[in-house]
Amino acid sequence: MEQLWEGFSRWDGICLGGLLLCTILIIYFLQTLFRPIYKRKPSANGLVENDTKGISVVMAGQNQYENLKRNLPFWLNQTHAAFEVIVVYDYDDDDINLLLSNMEDPHSRLKCVQVNQTINFFDQEKFSLSIGLKSAAYSHVLLTHADCRPESDDCLQHIAALLDERTPVMAAYSLYPARQGSALARYLHNERILLNLGLIMAGKPGAASRHALIYNKELFLEHHGYTAFYTLNSGHYDVFSHYLAAPGEAGAIAAKAARLRYTSRVSFNQGLLEEKQYLNACRRSPGAARKAGTAYRLSLLGYHFFILLWVAYTLLTRFPDGPYCYAALGLFAICLLLKVLFQLIVHYKAYRHIGEGLLWWGAPCFEWIYVCLCPFWIFRRKKVRRPGHGKKHL
Repeated sequence: MEQLWEGFSRWDGICLGGLLLCTILIIYFLQTLFRPIYKRKPSANGLVENDTKGISVVMAGQNQYENLKRNLPFWLNQTHAAFEVIVVYDYDDDDINLLLSNMEDPHSRLKCVQVNQTINFFDQEKFSLSIGLKSAAYSHVLLTHADCRPESDDCLQHIAALLDERTPVMAAYSLYPARQGSALARYLHNERILLNLGLIMAGKPGAASRHALIYNKELFLEHHGYTAFYTLNSGHYDVFSHYLAAPGEAGAIAAKAARLRYTSRVSFNQGLLEEKQYLNACRRSPGAARKAGTAYRLSLLGYHFFILLWVAYTLLTRFPDGPYCYAALGLFAICLLLKVLFQLIVHYKAYRHIGEGLLWWGAPCFEWIYVCLCPFWIFRRKKVRRPGHGKKHL
């Protein structure tokens, strides 16, 4: 036994101990945040026949002519018994005005709201969605984007079946087109979806995509809408925790039948920008969600750091002359295999549950790229432009 460990040095112990700790933390987060997404079963059969629970779908239509033309019919053809679609657009946009006027006759569920204000000091989309929400006829309001569409005619019916009066904020999700655009950007987007849904299910709600959020109208207005976050440039990620009196008042809708889908592909640069804005939103999340998300990212950073540290130490000081500690090599291999196998299994089941494609197999590779970029996001996230300080805002 002594001969087995005679080549074991202090640096081996530091690298191995750090890697083992980070591996345990990553497996813990995968077990507690990602695994419940596909383990928790939806209520009943996921569908309530003849359900009369009304839903108002609100979207901003400024400069969205092509998206509205392409996606509005999918919303208006929903089979749900009680819903409406509210589009908020600029009064001076003649093309959208004509498009919506032609659609309004055959579809009585379409409601058009015109605004003639130019907003310079905060996010135009937040302002438009707030105006649309005030005119909603139903108590449950689904905020989305003109670039999103439901994937089936029963989508709203599935969402309505999963709504709960005791949870005034419900977070669904919207995926980018499969096998289109940047694979890394889609992977980062899917990781944010899984992390956000997992945090909500774990009772630590913080932020989620605004393009698939269901608010209780009265609660939203009671807290003055986006007033507290008008100047926060968080992209399309909402910090919704300030609406809640208790963590249990937020719910997650992870059913495949209730998902939305973006119709445009995501580029590499857009994916990086969304990650920056998401981190900016997480900075304003409550303590539990912020600490859990930070701990998960730090465990990923630490895991890869200790791998690189051990490889550098081995190559510089113990190769080719020094003796190798086979026990340390075996333990490092066990940590690597244990983490990768558990990660691939959880990602495979979670991705299959939300209806994503084959990105799960690339999780270990994409993770290395994410870790290399993460320090730049962390140290530069405060430099993301705020609304009113740039020419173009997302």
